[in-house]
Amino acid sequence: MVGVGCGRAGDRIRYLHATVGKSWSLKANQYFLRGFNLDHGTDLSIKIDGMPVNMPTHGHGQGYADINFMIPELIQSVNVSKGPYYADVGDFASAGAIAIDYINGLPKNVVEITSGTFGYHRGLAAGSTTVGAGTLLAAVEGVKYNGPWDVPDNVRKINGVLRYSQGTATDGLSLTAMGYSNGWNSTDQVPQRAIDQSIIGRLGTLDPTDGGTSSRFSLSGNWARSSQYGQTKANAFVIRSSLNLYNNFTYFLDEPVNGDQFSQLDKRTVYGFNASHAFDVRAAGVETQTRVGLQMRGDDIRVGLFKTFQRDALSTVREDNVREGNVGLWADTTVRWTDWLRTTVGIREDYFSGRVTSDTPEDSGNAQASIASPKADIVLGPWYKTEFYGNAGYGLHSNDIRGATITVDPIDKMTLQDRVPPLVRSKGAELSIRTKAIDGLTSSVAVFMLDFDSDCSSSAMPAPLKPADPAAGSAWSGPTITGRRRGWRSIWMLHIPRPALPTSIRQAIASPVRRPGSRAGRLPSATRPAGSAR
Repeated sequence: MVGVGCGRAGDRIRYLHATVGKSWSLKANQYFLRGFNLDHGTDLSIKIDGMPVNMPTHGHGQGYADINFMIPELIQSVNVSKGPYYADVGDFASAGAIAIDYINGLPKNVVEITSGTFGYHRGLAAGSTTVGAGTLLAAVEGVKYNGPWDVPDNVRKINGVLRYSQGTATDGLSLTAMGYSNGWNSTDQVPQRAIDQSIIGRLGTLDPTDGGTSSRFSLSGNWARSSQYGQTKANAFVIRSSLNLYNNFTYFLDEPVNGDQFSQLDKRTVYGFNASHAFDVRAAGVETQTRVGLQMRGDDIRVGLFKTFQRDALSTVREDNVREGNVGLWADTTVRWTDWLRTTVGIREDYFSGRVTSDTPEDSGNAQASIASPKADIVLGPWYKTEFYGNAGYGLHSNDIRGATITVDPIDKMTLQDRVPPLVRSKGAELSIRTKAIDGLTSSVAVFMLDFDSDCSSSAMPAPLKPADPAAGSAWSGPTITGRRRGWRSIWMLHIPRPALPTSIRQAIASPVRRPGSRAGRLPSATRPAGSAR
């Protein structure tokens, strides 16, 4: 990987407690938080300018969150929260949530050109000007990158933002259009024996047509108004996104002639509306703030899995049209009992429903579910620039809705498949200390736990989700230490999570696969990664 300052969209999240790995300017990042491998966003809610980034029932993975459309130079603020303790965030937020807002204008226009090793080139032009009673902001970014591989990545990304705004964040409005397009080749893991036998080099590949294309276009509006009755905010959005990903992990294991390449397709339109109102009340010398909110979202999805040869479709493994929606109602109240004690209690109710129309009729159907999530926080302090926190709450995680309607294997049409629940309960609790006793340094120590009622394993072919253990969930607990020095670009972190694994995983570890002539836990012809991780 090449470090390019703030040119990598995921860097800004990595600096804010969510470690990002895997993928450079290709598909969505791999996210890690507090020892959790969150895949491409499974339990990390990400929003940019009020628009959700996570995609349910996605062709590559549940909660897929691709932030490559973000232009880091336009970021105004980033709000990070950890745990299922906050009423205003719902699905995909059990481990944490990140909300990113863009600026309305630039102090001066910017033109930047950056070049680096391995064919890296990035250009950025951004500026703002006064138009009528408001400000017009425009930005365009282009990236080209090849990487060190024998088959160049040939990344070709273009990104644009156009925004008109009036007023302030508390009394104003904005209308924003975004556009993003990306295409690339991908050098994935290769067999060690292919390198040992000089079939390919260490940076080579056995299938030079792996890669993908991705795009995202959106239109959103934000409105805010303050009055003697409180603060009201609303935003609406429509998003059109697509991903077509080509992978070949086993090369010629299943298909000796055409190879094992497959394509994951996801094309969708997302539309939604959010509104909230906050008001303050002072009674008997006690200050309180109450917030109430409504969140609505709908997804119209075409999702499919296909066998391919050099990116040409050979056959359909599974293809579905999905209509999925959810509505969330939430409220919380914060009471400042004294100068050193405040509490927050909140409640959230989520309702999900959807319909799957599958090319395998037996796997078509409807699914719906609802769940309530209470939360509570207490804060003591500050004393000597130090505060003590206690948090507890219930959260939720939605599953790929195709797993809630599946009946038979889409390939043989006969093998019965177990269904998964549309929604899964999560529970979390935390005790922490945060201090600024050392000037310029913010540090915290926390002990946390996070528990899920059930677990699923993802599978690209053919079923999207499979119950890992219907009778057992999983739990994580442990200490975490973080610190950040003012003016530093990154933070230092220490996470020591203690996972309680599901029964099925514990059994798999205790009973590794064995084959005649092989060592325990490794197949004699197993593919082993070589070269750099991507």
